[in-house]
Amino acid sequence: MRFRSPSTPLLLLVLLGVASFSEVPISRIESQTEQPTDLADVIVTIPIEGPISKRSCRKVQRDIEECVQLGAQKVVFSINTLGGDYEAASQLSGVIYDLRNHPSQVRTWAYVGNSKKAISAGALIAFSCESLIMGDKALVGDVEPRNAFGKPLDEKIQSVVRSDLLNYAKSHPGWPLALVEAMVTKELVVYEVIQRNQAGEIKRYVLQGGLDSLLREDSRLEYRVVNRAGELETLDVQEAFEYGFINKIYPSYFSFLEDAGIRDQPLDVEEALGRSIGVGKTGLVAWFAENPFPSWAKFLLILFGVVGLVLELKIPGLFLGGGVFLLCFTAFFLEGFATQHVGWVEIIFFPLSVVLLATEIFVVPGFGIPGISGLALLFASLSMALIPEAEGLNWSNFSDELLSVMLALAGSILVTLLALRLIPGSRTPSGGGLISTTSLTETSVMNEAGTTTDFELKSLIGKQGTVAHSLRPAGKIELDGRLHDVVAIGEFIPKGVAVVVVEVEGNRICVQSVDAQRG
Repeated sequence: MRFRSPSTPLLLLVLLGVASFSEVPISRIESQTEQPTDLADVIVTIPIEGPISKRSCRKVQRDIEECVQLGAQKVVFSINTLGGDYEAASQLSGVIYDLRNHPSQVRTWAYVGNSKKAISAGALIAFSCESLIMGDKALVGDVEPRNAFGKPLDEKIQSVVRSDLLNYAKSHPGWPLALVEAMVTKELVVYEVIQRNQAGEIKRYVLQGGLDSLLREDSRLEYRVVNRAGELETLDVQEAFEYGFINKIYPSYFSFLEDAGIRDQPLDVEEALGRSIGVGKTGLVAWFAENPFPSWAKFLLILFGVVGLVLELKIPGLFLGGGVFLLCFTAFFLEGFATQHVGWVEIIFFPLSVVLLATEIFVVPGFGIPGISGLALLFASLSMALIPEAEGLNWSNFSDELLSVMLALAGSILVTLLALRLIPGSRTPSGGGLISTTSLTETSVMNEAGTTTDFELKSLIGKQGTVAHSLRPAGKIELDGRLHDVVAIGEFIPKGVAVVVVEVEGNRICVQSVDAQRG
C-alpha cells in the first residue's frame, strides 16, 4: 500500500508539536495556589456531578480525607447527578455519614442547587449528609437500584441501600421514614395520616402496617395516599419542603451560608487543597482547565478522531479526515494536559503509536512487531489520558478506562463504515479496504465522457513484467516499457522479481510472482 497524498504522513506527526505551539512546557502545569496549612476557618465545597462511578467516588473520598487532615470542619457537597454506580455511592455515603462521629465533628451539607438533581445513587449520597439544602426547581429521590437497562438490581444490593438510607433518615428528626423507604421499594404505598388533638393538627406518613395499627386505635382518622405502588418517588423542592426533608428553599448557595450564619471563607476543594491549575502562557489551556470535558465528550473525541484518521487514509487529498483527526485529538490531549490527566508519557506514547501503525501499514508487510506495539501504545496512551494524575495508575482504574477506549474504537469502526457508504467517491471498485488501492495507471485511456475504460488493462492479463518498486502489497511494475500501478495478491514481492498479471478489476491490476504462479 502507499500514501496517495504527501499530507497524510505529515498529519500523523503533527501532534508531536502541539504542546510547543501552546507555549507551555510539556509537563503538568504547576499549581499556582499555595496549599493552606489549616482549613478550620474555611467551608469547603466538593462537587459531585455527572455519572457516579468508582473513580469519581474515590476522588471525593480522597478529597474528604485531605480536607479533614488539614482541619476542615465544614464541608458542602454540591450535587448534580442522575445517579450511577450504587456500590460506589454506598461506600462514599458511608464515609460522609461517619464524618459526624469524627473527633473534629465535621459538619456536612448536601446542596442541590437551582434546577439541579440528586437522583438515584446521588440521592443516597445527599441523604447521608447532616443537612439537605435545595434550590428552586431542584429534584431529589428515586433511590431504587437499577442497572443500565432500567432493571432492578439484585435483592442484596437493594437491602444494603434500603438499610443505609433508613439509617441516614433516622438521624434527621422529622424526616418521613415511610417515604424514604418507598424510594427504594417501589411496591410500597405511603399514606399521610392526620391526627388532631388539643395541641393542633399532626401529620404522619406511614406504610400499610402503620395505617392499620392507627386505625385500630381510632377508626375516624383522616388519611390519604401520597405515594402509590409503582410510582417513582422523586421529590421536587416543594414536595421536599412539604414532607419535611428541608425547612427552607434557598435561591442561592450564598443565601444558605448567610442564613446559616456561616462566616467562614467558602472555597472550592481544588482551591482549598492548593490544586488550582495555573493559567500558564496560553488562554486555550486556561480555558480547558476551567471547562473540563465530561466523560462522554472524551469518548466522542476518541471515536471521531479515529474516524477522521481512517477517512484521511481512505480518501486522501480532501484534508477533511485529517482535520477532524487533528482537531479531536488536539482538544483531547490539551484538555487532559490542562486538567492534569496528561503528562510526558501520554504525549509521547500517542504519536509514537500512530507512527508505528503507519509503519506497519505502509512499510512492513504482514502484521508484526510495529503493528502490535502501535496498538498497545495507542490503547495505553488513551486509557492513561483518562486517569487523573492524582489518582495514580493501577490495574483497576486502567482496566475501567481501557474498556471505554475499546468501546470508542469499536464505535469508530461502525461510524467509518457508515461514512464510507455515504461520502461520494469513497467507494472504489476494489470494495473499499482501509487504504484505497485503486488508481489510474499510465496506460489508462479516457473516453469522451471523461471516465476510465479498461480495454487496455484487460489486455494485460497473462503478461509478465518486473517489479520496479517493491509491492507491499501495492507498488509499480515495468511492463512493455511502461510503469503500472499494481497490487500483489497475498504476498510481499521485492524489487526485480518477475510477476504476471492475473486479474484486472476496474482500474485495479492484480499481479502474482511467476514462481508463485508456477508453484
